[in-house]
Amino acid sequence: MIDSILDDDSPTSDITDSGSREEERVEEEAMTICCKHEEECESRASSLIKQSKRFSAKEHVRGHTTNVVKGLKLYEHVFTGTQLSKLSDYVNGLREAGRNQELPGETFVLFNKNTKGTKRELIQLGIPIFGSTTDEHSVVAPIPTLLESVIDHLLQWRLIPEYKRPNGCVINFFDEEEHSQPFQKPPHVDQPISTLVLSESTMVFGHRFGVDSDGNFRGSLTLPLKEGSLLVMRGNSANMARHVMCPSLNKRVAITFFKLKPDSSKAQPPLTMNHVTLWRQGTPAPPVLNPFGMVRGAPLVMLAPAPKRLDAGTGVFLPWTPPVSRKPTKHLPPRVQRLRLLSSAAKSVADREASSPPEIGVS
Repeated sequence: MIDSILDDDSPTSDITDSGSREEERVEEEAMTICCKHEEECESRASSLIKQSKRFSAKEHVRGHTTNVVKGLKLYEHVFTGTQLSKLSDYVNGLREAGRNQELPGETFVLFNKNTKGTKRELIQLGIPIFGSTTDEHSVVAPIPTLLESVIDHLLQWRLIPEYKRPNGCVINFFDEEEHSQPFQKPPHVDQPISTLVLSESTMVFGHRFGVDSDGNFRGSLTLPLKEGSLLVMRGNSANMARHVMCPSLNKRVAITFFKLKPDSSKAQPPLTMNHVTLWRQGTPAPPVLNPFGMVRGAPLVMLAPAPKRLDAGTGVFLPWTPPVSRKPTKHLPPRVQRLRLLSSAAKSVADREASSPPEIGVS
């Protein structure tokens, strides 16, 4: 559907069968990203896997020091410059089609339209994960051929296992000085999550964040990303850590591929929340969205819980009886008991004699 929308302006002409086949071949190459030389592709893939980068960022979580980004891998040079240019042109065309209301249902989403710094445009494909609260059956466009070929490329290079093939895709657009809010993988989304950035970007990872008034986040790991970098998140990096796109002077595009867990699309409607405003052209009242747990306004800074303290007293002292000791009485030998009894009796007689008044005789 999306491919037909973007190809409506292509010229048509009467051509021969051989010319038709040649045109189909050219169109297929134009709508896919693939390696023309399989041997060269295999060698690039094997060297890329060896050069993947792993990271460590220790934080105190639930009483333990943990590497919160364990499972995070960064791959560079997954796509050539020509392939990245083709992808950028294609997703920008999707963006224009969404702005012109040419995409079905809730494929194109614009939220926080009037909020500086956090205005965002996104396109969801395959499976809806952002939906209005009034519609539990959101309709989005399927993943187009070009993006399916990107998924095929990741599977061919063994960056994602075949049985974890993504069935959903979200394209996030960031204009100058715009940033995202901290995001953590929802429980109904499976691992891994893969994010491809089409321009130079900076992302911050961490379990807890600090942030200033300009939206500059501080976390345990800051990653400057080159154009075409691919982040694959598994383990703690997906379940425990959150990540955020930092502000920048250039426009950025990030394509995220994900897979919903089996039957999760039937069990759970699209995510909804009352913190993000959805706006679509021609709609009188903005519905409400939940973009993957992103919150509107100033982000929250997660701090360690304050230590518990005892409540203050009332200032009234009540009679208090010391607790009775449960320690058993020590057994003494009979001779020691008799000596103690005699000494206590002698002491009592002496005390009585000392307290009695002296007798006065009469002569």
